Amino acid sequence: FFFKQKTAYEMQRGLVGSEMCIRDSYLYYTVGKLGSQQEAYWTARNAFDKLQTMKIPVEWQTAIDIEALKIKAKPFTDKEGISPTCNKCMSTNHFVTYNDDKCTFCGHPFVRSFISFDTLPLVEFAPSKDITHNKAMALIKADHPSKRRVVVQNKNEGWQEEITENQQTMSIAPTGGEVANDLFLQKINESPELSGPENYKPVEVNSRLLESMKFEEVFAEDLTAYCPSYQRQYYKNMVPEIPLTKCEKCSKIFLLDEYEFAFLEKKCCPFCRFKDLSADQLICLLYTSP
Repeated sequence: FFFKQKTAYEMQRGLVGSEMCIRDSYLYYTVGKLGSQQEAYWTARNAFDKLQTMKIPVEWQTAIDIEALKIKAKPFTDKEGISPTCNKCMSTNHFVTYNDDKCTFCGHPFVRSFISFDTLPLVEFAPSKDITHNKAMALIKADHPSKRRVVVQNKNEGWQEEITENQQTMSIAPTGGEVANDLFLQKINESPELSGPENYKPVEVNSRLLESMKFEEVFAEDLTAYCPSYQRQYYKNMVPEIPLTKCEKCSKIFLLDEYEFAFLEKKCCPFCRFKDLSADQLICLLYTSP
């Protein structure tokens, strides 16, 4: 029950401010009701305050007034960990967004798993204009020496060890931790797009940055087979410890564990209902083998 309740809460957060034809009063009431149950008191309080300025059904008025009074006795903050954090600017968005489920600070869209609707640790990027899609994917798949580099840091003693294919070096650890060792993170910090949501555009990367990316951490949303004019979108997993997967038919990205459970239950993609026979056979082999 808790999982379904939290999923509904995340869905309503994403719908507020979207262009879907759903009355805002319905969305804000759901966010307020579920927010108070999920201990997101700051969000629920703002939702009920917003309802006070709307024209709502008469039969709702008493229930909304009671909920608005009850929420005043609760803390003024949301429960820790329930507010989404933008993976690009690392800012915490304390309230439902009004700009189509995007970060209110930098404008980066929240990419959600279409099972639990939790936000995924993805940052959007775009290859330079002189790099085609096929070339970009070839550069990402290429076995570049930087991908085989291993950096071991000892923050307490202030040194780092770098291991490559041909050498092993030890040096003073740079400030900022792993940021100094990730070219993509450096590019994000240098991007002028962090100035505001109205100036948002994907992080533009060159061939050197594409070569440094690991193929398993990059996801390309390619729907040109259905609409040739549709612009491809590229994302990088900023937390490789969280495994993700993508449906090759609809290009939706999911948390790997959630997708596997949903696939075992429905025998198809939970979003587009596409049945990947090869994946189905593989899962059957894994779970039926002695």
